Amino acid sequence: MDQTYDQFMQDMLGLLADPSYFESWTSDPTNPSLDLPSKVLFPVVASDVVAAVNFAMEHGLEISVKNSGHSYQGASSKKDTLLLNMNRYIHYAPTGITDCDPSILDTTVAEDLSNQPCLLSLAKNKSSMIRVGGGENF
Repeated sequence: MDQTYDQFMQDMLGLLADPSYFESWTSDPTNPSLDLPSKVLFPVVASDVVAAVNFAMEHGLEISVKNSGHSYQGASSKKDTLLLNMNRYIHYAPTGITDCDPSILDTTVAEDLSNQPCLLSLAKNKSSMIRVGGGENF
């Protein structure tokens, strides 16, 4: 049986006017639109991430991370987690490549962990590092 456009629109308006339609959609635990974190943080420096991980451990929260790019399916979102959205995380250099000063090799890791990537790089006899997707490669 073919349905005309007007009949289709009448059926849709009737469906949308029914409160039980929305209740069933918003209470369906398999609805992927409801896979939202319970909390979101925007770390700026490594110490923010450390504090977030400590907070999550103390409060029994699982962590999810959104680095860069996007996913139309929300692959970085997980229900009831602490989401670390890394889009405000500092960039060490415009090109992503940072030359490491060898004179810092005998220093300790800074409280905000800002020198940790270069310390690790230098300890591996690498003179620089490159940031990729919110992390470092040596």
